[in-house]
Amino acid sequence: MIKMASPGVTWRHLASPGVTWRHLLVVLLITTLTACGGSGGSGSSGSSSSSSSSSSSSSSSGSSSSSGSSSSSSSSSGSGGTGPDTSPDALLSAWVGADDAQLTLTLPPNSPGTDWYASSDPNCDIVNYAVCTDADLRLDVVDSASYTGTALRLGQNGYFQLSRTNEQAEAVLGLQRFSARADHQVVVFNDGSGDKLWLVGGGDDVVFSNSEVWSSVDGFNWKLETDSANFSRRKGHQLVVYNDGDGDKLWLIGGRVPEGYGNDVWSSSDGVTWDLVTSNAGFPVRHEHQVVVYNDGNGDRLWLVGGYGTGTPAGYRNDVWSSSNGKDWKVETSAAQFAREGHQLVVYDDGDGDKLWLVGGYHPGAGKDYNDVWSSSNGKDWTEKTSNAKFPGRRDHQLVVYNDGSGDGDKLWLIGGYNGAESDFMARVWTSSDGVTWTQQTSYPNFSPRSNHQALVYNDGSGDKLWVIGGWGYDSGDGREKNDVWSSSDGVGWTEAGSDFPGRGGHQTVVFNDGTGDKLWMVGGLAIVDGRKVYTDGVWSSVDGMTWDLVTNN
Repeated sequence: MIKMASPGVTWRHLASPGVTWRHLLVVLLITTLTACGGSGGSGSSGSSSSSSSSSSSSSSSGSSSSSGSSSSSSSSSGSGGTGPDTSPDALLSAWVGADDAQLTLTLPPNSPGTDWYASSDPNCDIVNYAVCTDADLRLDVVDSASYTGTALRLGQNGYFQLSRTNEQAEAVLGLQRFSARADHQVVVFNDGSGDKLWLVGGGDDVVFSNSEVWSSVDGFNWKLETDSANFSRRKGHQLVVYNDGDGDKLWLIGGRVPEGYGNDVWSSSDGVTWDLVTSNAGFPVRHEHQVVVYNDGNGDRLWLVGGYGTGTPAGYRNDVWSSSNGKDWKVETSAAQFAREGHQLVVYDDGDGDKLWLVGGYHPGAGKDYNDVWSSSNGKDWTEKTSNAKFPGRRDHQLVVYNDGSGDGDKLWLIGGYNGAESDFMARVWTSSDGVTWTQQTSYPNFSPRSNHQALVYNDGSGDKLWVIGGWGYDSGDGREKNDVWSSSDGVGWTEAGSDFPGRGGHQTVVFNDGTGDKLWMVGGLAIVDGRKVYTDGVWSSVDGMTWDLVTNN
């Protein structure tokens, strides 16, 4: 089955405040099925021919008794052989209101009869469409058909499928979008129906934080799984994917909550129903902590290190905790030699097995940004690999594990950061195979100094590379908020890939396969424009880091 609501398409919402009608438009190309045992929907087992797809966007206009906004998306795919046919086979448009939508399907002249199915259920099987929520059917449409239905409404996506003989197509129309935010978390998680992007929490200066949970299979169509999860609204939390013996789940731990700071732990197997694992974990309340999944020889566990919080004790944390079930937390050490936030924690094998590695961070009481490096195989006994690494002390940097192909295997790579003063943003790239000896890969990488950026490993089709995306820094001709993307295979030579999106920091970036292959995905963040904070809800994706598609944006 080919999904025709193509990722990468921008829907422009131009309505002014108070407008209750919106206009949506999607262009469809019906795809021939190589095997079709009757009309099957998204839940059918029929196979579809391989196809290529392309997408573009443009604004369109419509008329209504109220001044709504118009938006459009187009998608096309072909069945191979002579290449894709980009002529549209169907045009689906809608004026969307609070309780229903005025829907119109238009087909080219002399089209064969087409059955048009509608539902608000994303998993509706058109063989049994009658039992789906808000189901509707128009049989044997030849030229066009219009009706008012409840499958699509403001705040509720509509799912539409077309079927004729051995051809079918489907599309999604909807206005569900998450609000602008920072300090959120984004992960890739399979809820049993395939990998999806999951966004939890975050906030801005108006809505300090929230407890929303959103998911998306393609980065374009976002589903509000819940607007008020059982957990209190928060930001500065941690969200990880972990198997506690009962399958992979989403795990939400701590964060900044309306009451101050939290030490509660929640889990969910579907993103909708969240179970309170514990309302008061053994560790003190905190935010800006780090949580990773690590096997110390006794199986995978959740490991929590550092952060900041109030209570007893108050301040910057130097404790380390672990849990196999999220409920029972063991204090591995209550007084590690480090207390800080703004640090980085990764799992890395230095040739002597996997260990937890902590690098850098900040403690105002000590009046310094740290340049120490610590490792532990058990979370209890920490070895200070160096108290004074060659690199300057820093916070809000990035630390990744990467193999540059030089024959030395995986190394720790430290990129960027901040040292407390306007002029103390950093850009230099450092590596180490043992955490003791650090080598400066380049004194002056092409990208400008920054912090609160994102760094990750991604294969753009020409092999794994390091990627640095966005961040904040002083203005060196490229603005305080960076909108550049850089990649390097060796950490020495850096190539600027693209800069289509507005500059930002505090965003989230992950690698995700939307069904068309792995891509870089960037979600949300905070910019400062003319001295004013501007939060964004934009979702951008890129196959090669050079060309970025605005997948969705309010």
